[in-house]
Amino acid sequence: MYSCLKPKFTHELTRIDATRTSITIIWLEPQNNGCPLTGFSIFRNNGVGDPTSIEVDPTQVNSKPSLRQYTISGLT
Repeated sequence: MYSCLKPKFTHELTRIDATRTSITIIWLEPQNNGCPLTGFSIFRNNGVGDPTSIEVDPTQVNSKPSLRQYTISGLT
């Protein structure tokens, strides 16, 4: 049996590149606080002030190495 705390992010998300239709972000893996991390979720909004509700495909995010990097493309 495990009793784990919520992972603790000590580093901010950083934008490393952007175009009119894409953005590349990086982040460091958080402290796991006792249990292995099983995945990440990235959410975004539609860019016109609506709520943050669009989830980026988690299967593409979760296969990245410890220094996480992801490019969100197809933005309008």
